[in-house]
Amino acid sequence: MQEYSIADAKTHLPRIVHEVEKSGRIHLTRYGKPVAVILSEAEYSTLKQGKKTTAKEALQTFLANDEFKDVDVDTHIFDQDRAKQQGREIQL
Repeated sequence: MQEYSIADAKTHLPRIVHEVEKSGRIHLTRYGKPVAVILSEAEYSTLKQGKKTTAKEALQTFLANDEFKDVDVDTHIFDQDRAKQQGREIQL
């Protein structure tokens, strides 16, 4: 996640807002430590609605982050439909 100091945010707010619209969120730091997050409207709406994501969607979001681009995970393990009923037997 991109980070900006609070001082930089004061000076470059319009540029930061454009970046947030693209990336979804940005950390603000004070003395190098994260203190706040700026969210895009889309990201905020998702949080506000409490939209649930599937494990596959969460993994894809995780892997889309450049910081984790070298993580090797086969996302096809989520392609099969899961049984929805409770109490099903599982094999370990």
